[in-house]
Amino acid sequence: MRRRTPGGGACEDARVTTAALLRRHPYVLLVLAALFWSGNFVLGRAVRAHVPPMGLAFWRWVVALAILLPLSWRQLAGQGEVLRGSWRLLVVLGVLGVGSFNTLVYLGLTQTTATNALLINAACRPSSSPSGALGTARATARQGWASPSRSPASR
Repeated sequence: MRRRTPGGGACEDARVTTAALLRRHPYVLLVLAALFWSGNFVLGRAVRAHVPPMGLAFWRWVVALAILLPLSWRQLAGQGEVLRGSWRLLVVLGVLGVGSFNTLVYLGLTQTTATNALLINAACRPSSSPSGALGTARATARQGWASPSRSPASR
């Protein structure tokens, strides 16, 4: 990268921002997502004797909040009215969705290996589409029926 100096000359800019690097190499983000996702299961299994599942889920989200809040504060502040109007729904979805999922994963990891937990997690998508279609009159798209290869754990 070249940048102009105040005197009009050009100098070599040795600093490459992380964001620019990741925009040029999106596969790095995909590898990091898989690493963090599977690392969560491995860490949950490793600390099962030292940290209770509820405590691990709680502290996981406290750390995530501490990391993500400074990065997203401006965008959230701009959406204050929407967030205030739907805070109850957001809390319910958070507790029933990701919050309970992580707690149940950590609870399960006290009884099984990280590999088994990841395999069960990878089977969730292909098994939820047919079972969801049985409970409703809606037709399920073909790609949702038999797609273990579309699961993040299988990539």
